[in-house]
Parts: sequence; structure tokens; C-alpha cells
Amino acid sequence: GKKPRHNILYNSVSHAFQRDPKARAAFGTVKAMFTACYALFAEARARCAHSQIFMSGHAYNREKSGRRCTPHPFQPSVDAIKPSLGHVPGNIRITCLFLNPCDRSKGDVHRAKRSNMDAPQQWTPELWRHYVGL
Repeated sequence: GKKPRHNILYNSVSHAFQRDPKARAAFGTVKAMFTACYALFAEARARCAHSQIFMSGHAYNREKSGRRCTPHPFQPSVDAIKPSLGHVPGNIRITCLFLNPCDRSKGDVHRAKRSNMDAPQQWTPELWRHYVGL
């Protein structure tokens, strides 16, 4: 049979569910977590919780030689509002990937390699608007 195709939000939920034992304990299944996250996504009308930017359904923003090469910064990503609490009901929101402080690509190992060490690590809608000059 064919491998099922999942959307970008499902992939983000699946990764968070696999990495976060608190999410697994709270939701039980990735399907239950996706259902809750999709409801948040739909309620926000596909707009980022931090920036209000309309999120893209595309995983990559360009291809090179037929291969996906650049992750799309505006794809939806599941964010734990307070990371120490985990991805649990009441502590999750859907944000643009590049604004998600809980995304694994922004972990402490990678943080040490960044040149701008004073960049915000915990985005709020107010901080985002200030950061972009609104």
C-alpha cells in the first residue's frame, strides 16, 4: 500500500510527541495531540500565535536539482508556551517554525554557535511586534 501523506502540522506534532514524554503522557496518541493542535490552528485561522503571519502549508520554500533544500520559515510548528511544562493541553500554541523557541534546531548545542547571542529566545506577540518595529 501507499505510505500515508501527512501535512506539515502533523509532522511537527509527531516530532513533538516523539521527543516529549509529557506530551505522550497527556495525549496518549499522536492522533489525539494532532486533533488538539489542529483545533488551535483552525481557531487562529492559520495565523502564527507570535506574529499573526499567515503560515505556509509548504515544508520547503525552494528546491534545488529536484530535492527539497530550504525549510520554509513560515510553516506551522507546535510550540510549548512554557517549555518546562512540555507540550501538554493548555501549554501549546501554533507558531511559525522560525519563531518556535522549542524547535529542536534551536537547542543549547546550536545556540552556542550563533553569532547573535542576545537575540530573543522566548517570543511573545508583543516582543515580535517590537522586534519588527510595529
